[in-house]
Amino acid sequence: MTYGQNALSLGVDDAAPAAGAAEVEGSTWRWRVDPEALAAADREVDGRVALLNPYDSVLFDRPRLAEAFDFDYVLEQFKPRAQRRYGFFAHPVLMGDRFVGMVDAEVDRDNEVLRVNAVHEFVAFDAEETDMVRAEITDLAEWLGVRVSGLA
Repeated sequence: MTYGQNALSLGVDDAAPAAGAAEVEGSTWRWRVDPEALAAADREVDGRVALLNPYDSVLFDRPRLAEAFDFDYVLEQFKPRAQRRYGFFAHPVLMGDRFVGMVDAEVDRDNEVLRVNAVHEFVAFDAEETDMVRAEITDLAEWLGVRVSGLA
């Protein structure tokens, strides 16, 4: 089986016994894919946006993340402020099968607000993509039980 470079895959060492071997176009790595997860991704990958928690397990294996998604992630909370590019606790934005940006947002519990400091777009979003990212931010705020501020 061959999949595009952004295929949702598990590394060989992490694979469940039922996972099948896969070749990822443009990669020299060995991969295994959970057939059920792959089928679900094929059905739902277009038009789906997720804000990932900076501690999400998909971000842990940085070499695999770079190989599969061409995404070099750095958690900036441990960097001095002057060296930060995206924010203290910026959330990667996954749109379909690609990382498209970072959302720098923080919860202010005292004022019951999710403060959006910046939405960093790796490539400019079109109107529909902007709406999808905004909707995801609004959903996050609702889940947290706060309102959104700073989202122009």
